[in-house]
Amino acid sequence: MQYIYLILTWLLLTSAAPFTFYLIPGHPYKILTAAVLILLIGIILIKRQIKILDWPLFFIILLQAIYACAAYLYHQDPLYLNLLIFYVSALITYLFLGSYIKIMSFAGSVIGVMLIMGAMGAVVFVLGLLGLIQPFTFHLNADGRTAFNFLLTFSNSVIVFGKAMIIRVAGYFDEPGTFAFFTIYALAMNKLSFDKKWVEAGLIIFGLFTLSMYFYISLVLYFIFFHFNIRSIRSMLSAMLIMIALIATLSATNNNAYMKLYELTFDRFSISDESGKIVKGDNRSDLMANAAYYISDAPLMGQGMSNARDNLPFLGANILGPLAINGIIGFFFIFLPVWYMCAIAFFPLRGQWVFDSKMAGCALLILVNYLQRPDVIGLFNYIVIVVVIQLMLIRRRDLLNKTAGADEN
Repeated sequence: MQYIYLILTWLLLTSAAPFTFYLIPGHPYKILTAAVLILLIGIILIKRQIKILDWPLFFIILLQAIYACAAYLYHQDPLYLNLLIFYVSALITYLFLGSYIKIMSFAGSVIGVMLIMGAMGAVVFVLGLLGLIQPFTFHLNADGRTAFNFLLTFSNSVIVFGKAMIIRVAGYFDEPGTFAFFTIYALAMNKLSFDKKWVEAGLIIFGLFTLSMYFYISLVLYFIFFHFNIRSIRSMLSAMLIMIALIATLSATNNNAYMKLYELTFDRFSISDESGKIVKGDNRSDLMANAAYYISDAPLMGQGMSNARDNLPFLGANILGPLAINGIIGFFFIFLPVWYMCAIAFFPLRGQWVFDSKMAGCALLILVNYLQRPDVIGLFNYIVIVVVIQLMLIRRRDLLNKTAGADEN
């Protein structure tokens, strides 16, 4: 039955953002989401078996739901009712995962899904360079940009050169940066649980095809945190050589495509001549400046979600965006699971102290990614941080048991 429960959970997760299947014309995402949630509630009620894996996390979700109600009353903004529904959905999903699906099994499924999407995206990337694939359909992302559907992957960043194309792999998300963001989560899950080298290598290699600047930065940090030795330096150089070989091969056949691929990778780390930018690939400075202005205008409760969406310039995709939209109070409550993850990784918990380099490294890696993509609203976004927390708690418990056993001996 666990496989059926896994399928149901994934059907729920893939029917809503950050997955973008729901944007394909005719997709019955509202019906699917409602039907699966009702089915999960029905299973819980019929079986009458509820297992709360971690009470602090359970209360965190309840606190966030209370915040959504308070923010609705303050802003009179219906989007905060949507936020309340989101937290209720997250709570149902968390209870279902804890009661009927093993966390390790679900973490393995997340890693597997990311590997499959990465492998399919890599195939599309190579076929695009060879001019052997064309998009099957198109649809609009939520931000209004066109998404190309290559069946094996989506992408909103495609550069065409005759028959050839440079396709930045986005998996089934809205953009390549989102796919890179969740690839980092998959790397953290693998490190905290299975720690399989072939999984790690696959995620790293497939992540390269996103051409995401932040993924490359995260990759350097990942090697520093977990593999700072001669062997790891060789591995990182090998990954860079793969990209250089692809660029060199392309330059021999299509100079325009080569130049564009160079601009999308190595050139993005060049020093920028533009005011306010350190490197050419910096596309967050303007967003942060806008967000900082609106934070000063409403520091405590923020501008409100509807007001930010309808009347203000885009404020998201940077760490100041949620502060501008929800204020200091909202930022605190919305990111409560992230603060809890940091507490587990870096501080004594319930009077017990344990420090583990894997937990600390994963927490730092995730925090760095939140600087450029602070997405915790969205069912999949929320569930992956919940799973990381549960994996850390499992690891922490095992370390404490080992320490206690060693003391007894």
